[in-house]
Order: sequence, then structure tokens, then C-alpha cells
Amino acid sequence: MLFDKRFKNYLSSGWDFSDSEYLLKQRFYLLNVVVALGFIAVGQGISYDFYYEKYINLSADIVVFFFFLSGSLFLRKDKKYYDLVTSLNALVALVYLNFLMFVSQFEDMEFVWFFFFVVTFMFLKGPKKGALWNLALFATLLMIKIQTFYPIDFTYTQIIYLIFALSIVSAITYSFHMVIDDNYQLIFKQRQQLKEFNKILEIKVHEQTNELRELNESLSETVASKVAEVHDQQEMLITQSRLAAMGEMLSMIAHQWRQPLSTTTLRISELQIKSMLDDKGSDEKDALLEEVSDTLVYLSDTIDDFQTYFKPDNKMETIAVSFLIEQSRGFVKARSKIYGIEVNISGDRDVEIETYPNELVQVLINVLNNAIDEIVSKKASEKKIDIQIITSETKVLIKIIDSAYGIEERLLERIFEPYFSTKSENGTGLGLYMAKMIVQEHMKGRIFAQNSAELGAEFCIELPRGKEILTTS
Repeated sequence: MLFDKRFKNYLSSGWDFSDSEYLLKQRFYLLNVVVALGFIAVGQGISYDFYYEKYINLSADIVVFFFFLSGSLFLRKDKKYYDLVTSLNALVALVYLNFLMFVSQFEDMEFVWFFFFVVTFMFLKGPKKGALWNLALFATLLMIKIQTFYPIDFTYTQIIYLIFALSIVSAITYSFHMVIDDNYQLIFKQRQQLKEFNKILEIKVHEQTNELRELNESLSETVASKVAEVHDQQEMLITQSRLAAMGEMLSMIAHQWRQPLSTTTLRISELQIKSMLDDKGSDEKDALLEEVSDTLVYLSDTIDDFQTYFKPDNKMETIAVSFLIEQSRGFVKARSKIYGIEVNISGDRDVEIETYPNELVQVLINVLNNAIDEIVSKKASEKKIDIQIITSETKVLIKIIDSAYGIEERLLERIFEPYFSTKSENGTGLGLYMAKMIVQEHMKGRIFAQNSAELGAEFCIELPRGKEILTTS
């Protein structure tokens, strides 16, 4: 491997060649082979001439050897020296071949070197320049015979024969070189086309790969979105089924409690009647009985409200917004009273909307309970919840404003997300999400939260007023 690498490095003069320099690479190879053979031949000639004391030939061989060595060194210095080196070598070869005409005889066969240099002219200088160098050789051969300064042993017939043979070799070499050159040009063109085709193919493969990657990413996002949507729907169905089960349970409890409550209320009424017929008149006992009776009535009404609340709505009803708010406030009345929280209602109490009452009450209770939790957890100095009813021609806006100092800005955008809760382990993260689903999907309204400049957090529930508006929104 090391010898092969060094040999190729010698043939190429240490240069790297591109595909477009294929012919130049082959000419470098041939030129270095010619130089190597020239070294061998000239070295042999020097030893022969020195032994037989042919000092003229020895001088010529030394000059040729010097030119070959210089050319080899120049080739390794810069590629641009190729034309100079080949021209000098061709000139030296031409002079050397003419020199052989003076010192040789036809029978010596030294002129066979002529054929070798004719071929190398063609390849080293190219067909056109090689042909000119061959013509120069033919012309000098004739001029050597014509000159009268120094006699030579070659006859005109021998020189014409030699020129003719050299012409045949030149023609064959020229034709062969042209065929090689044409084939190389065709191969080079096909290589370029193949490279361009590969580039186009790489670009198309890259584009298709990017499109496929984007499609996969889009598909993954779609699948993930659908999976999340199905999961949310399943959770909502689970929640609704639990609410339905709770409603059935409360219905049974209400059924069991209604008779004892009615009996107790009836007994208290009898005691009140007896007390009224008694001459002693009303006393502290009558006031206590009145209070107990009112409490029992409230308890019975509350059970009825819960029983109605947990029934699924099958149809819309036209109902006063204030009535639904009062009903919702009644559900949280006990909690708000325990913590000393004041719940106020203001605005247009007479406005009616066509909606699903129980579902809207569920949303209002959820928001009110959250407001109570925030006021208690943050230990607000002012314990207050304001419910405002604002109307327009087509919509009703219900604002629930607490005094719990508001919600952090980073949490405002997430409070309606499923399973997101600010109550740590005490919250499920489904209350406001369910409220949003009910308002937006079922009632075709919208619910959003913002911070009020006056008190704290402000939850806004915007609903259409009429059925025709609700169904076309």
C-alpha cells in the first residue's frame, strides 16, 4: 500500500486532480513515465559513452539528463509549469533526435526512439500542438540531409521512409487520441449530469423528508389533541354520571326526609294553635316554635331545590336571572354565614333569559364557592361578594366580584384548564373547566376571569337572552 501510494504520488507530481482535469492527470502520469524512462536511457547512455570515450555523446546525454531533472522538479512546484516543462522536453527530444542523425547509422536502430517521442508529443502537448512538433521533427530530418556542413550516413530514401513511418504512427496516435478525448468528454458530461441529477434527487429527498416529518409532527399533534379531547369528554361524562348518581341519592333522601319533616311541621303548627287558644297568650316558647318551623320549611325547600338542581335539563326555560342567582346564593348561604361573608345582588333583577336553569345554577354555585374559598384562604380584611346583573338587547352579563385581592396574572390564563387547581391537593381542577364547558358548549355563551380594580377577582358570565339567539350564536 505504501509503495502504491508513493508511486501514484510520483506519477501525479504530488498534485490532486478534479474530475474535469482527467486528461491533464493522464498527461502528468505519462510525462513522469517519460521522465523516468529518460533518466534510465540517459543514465545508460552516459555510462556507455564514458566507457567508450564518446565525449560528444556524453555531453549530450548530460544535458538531456539535466533538462529531465529540472522538468521533474518544476512539475512539483506548480501545475502551471506543465506547458513549460513539456515544451522544454519536446525541444530537448527534438534536438536529441536530430543529434542521433549525425552520430548514428541506419543499421544502429537508434532511430526507434523517434517513434516513442512522436507518440509522447501527441499526448503531452495534445493533438494539435503534438502534430506541430511532429512536423517540426519531420522538417528538421529533411534539413539535416539537405545541409552540407556535416555529412550523415542516412540516404534520402531512408529519411523519407523514416518520415513516412513516423507519419503513419502520428496519424494512428492522433486518431486514437481524438477518440479518447471524445469519449472522455462524453464521460465527463455524463458525470456532470449524474451529479446534477444526484443534487436534484438529494433536494427532493430532503424536501420529501421535511414534508414527511412535518406531516408526522402534525399527525402526532392531532392524535394527541384528539386523545386529550376524548379524555376530557370521558372525564366530563364521569363527572356527569357522578352528578346524576348524586341526584338520584338526594331524591331518595328527600323522599325519606319529606314525611318526617311534614309531620314535625304539622306538630309544631298544632302546638302554635294550642298556644294561641291558651289564655296565657304567646310567650318565648311561641317565638322558638316559629323559628323552628321556619328552619324546617327552609330545610324542606332546600331539599326540593337540590332535587331539582341535580335533574338533567331536557329543555330550556324562560326564567328571571335574579331568581337563579338567589337560588345559587341560597345553596352557599350556610357557608357564607359561617365565615361572615356578605353576598350582595345588584342590577336589573327583572331581566329574563331562555336557558337551562339547573346548569346555570351549577355554574354560579361553582364560582361562588371558589370566591368563598379564596376569601377564607387569603384572610381578606373585607369579606364581600358582589353579584351584578348587566343587560343589553341581546345579552345578559353576570359579574361575580370577590374581595380576595385578585388572581396572579400568570394563573389567569390557566384557571379554566382541566385538572389545574390553585387549591393544591384539595382541588380537582374540574370545577371551572366544567363551568366553561357548560357555558360555551351548552349555552353558547362565554365565561372569563379578570382582576377588578376595586376588590379582587371578577368572573364574568355572558349569555344570550333568547332561544333564537342561543341556537344561532
